[in-house]
Amino acid sequence: ILGIDDISLATGSTVRKSFYNRVIRDLDLEEEKLALRNRPKNKQQLAMFIIEQAGLGDEWDDTYSSTGSTVTADGLNLVLKAVRKLEFDE
Repeated sequence: ILGIDDISLATGSTVRKSFYNRVIRDLDLEEEKLALRNRPKNKQQLAMFIIEQAGLGDEWDDTYSSTGSTVTADGLNLVLKAVRKLEFDE
């Protein structure tokens, strides 16, 4: 959707933190992120930031994250839904 073609996975097939930062940058949400008092730092917080920017924060479930700041496949699917909403509904 955003044309990100250089996605590499970390150990355990987890999406890297740089991916979420790239999504934020490509969606032009960097200023909103920097304006936050408590800026998102880990993968879960970055994913939640993207989801909240799309107005989907209520859809986040505790099963969408796991230990080690990992976002599960279901959580990543919600990020995808948020990206689609931000890209095509605005």
